[in-house]
Order: sequence, then C-alpha cells, then structure tokens
Amino acid sequence: MTMRIGGGVRSVQTRNTPDIDDGDASGYAAARCRDSDPEAFFPVGKGDNAEWQYEQVRRICNACPIKARCLADSLERGDEFGMFGGKTPDERKLLRKPKPTKPCLICDEAFEPSRATQSTCTPCQMRSRASGVTQLDAFLRKFSTELEQACRAGVSDKAFAAYLGVSHHLVGRARAVLGIDPVAKGGAAPGARRKSVVAGR
Repeated sequence: MTMRIGGGVRSVQTRNTPDIDDGDASGYAAARCRDSDPEAFFPVGKGDNAEWQYEQVRRICNACPIKARCLADSLERGDEFGMFGGKTPDERKLLRKPKPTKPCLICDEAFEPSRATQSTCTPCQMRSRASGVTQLDAFLRKFSTELEQACRAGVSDKAFAAYLGVSHHLVGRARAVLGIDPVAKGGAAPGARRKSVVAGR
C-alpha cells in the first residue's frame, strides 16, 4: 500500500498516515525523503539510538523545499510517530494547539469536552449517575437566575445554550421546570440578547 511518510511516498504501512496517490499535483514530488529509507524516519523506541537516528534524517528534512508543508500536514493529521517536517513526535506535541476547555457544570473544574454541548466532565458524569444528581439539577443550581433574566430579555433557548456551551434541550428542560414560557420568535434583536445575558452575568 502506498503511504505518505514525511514528504515522500513509501510502500510502508503506518497507523497514522493516509493513503494518498502521489504525483506532481500533490505538491510532494520535490520531497527530499522520497529516495531515502522510510524506516529511518521511524526509529523504534526511545533513547540515544532513536535520537541519533532522528538527527540523521533531520538533515534530509532541513534541506527539503517542502519542509513547512510536510510539518503542517502532519500536525493536521495528528501523526504520533516518525519524523515529519524536521520535527520529532515530542517536538510536534509542543506545536499542537491545546484543545479548548470549559468549566464543568457540577465541579467547575476545566475539562476537554468530547462534543461542543458536553457540560459535565467524565468523573462528574459517573458520580451523578451513581448519586442521582442530574445535569438538569446542576444546571438549575448554577444558572436558574441567569435563565430567568435571559428569558425576560427575550433570549431564545438556542442562543442561551450557545452562550453557555450546553445543549439547548437542557436549557429548554430547565425553563420548563422553572415554569417559564418559551421566547416567541421575533423577540429582542440578537445583539440586545447577547448584551442582556452578558450584563446579567
């Protein structure tokens, strides 16, 4: 199977690299690693031997005209192994942008949500299942006053949910528990809504 390794194309199968047909149109035709041993770019293990091997292939990468593109593509793919764009896996980890975090609805600790509307961290989800405390309970304890203010200001469930980074279904259920009628369509202008919510916070 033809796989992209570094800037060039190799007949080596790796876990991280996509199956890409090479050619001048791909932009990798000028890669310096095309004529090198692909295994040299993937040292086994760690330690002095692997570091020495990385330094040898780094010379090839540093002289490569598409080094920057190779590195950018590797960062986008999330390659965990091998030398790409003159950077080792550890060096690429330092270049990756950290994933966005948000405070947990229950414990207020920052966590990395697996989806945009996830409002509680995994440990709190486990504890709440065991103790019977639901996301709705936590949401009402934390945001019931703000939800009432937002509804009075004409903010829709979706707009308020997007502002807090939670599911609009959760906001709708909380509103129903509080006995607040849904906001009619064509309420306050979006700018006024956001301003009212921010001011209330």
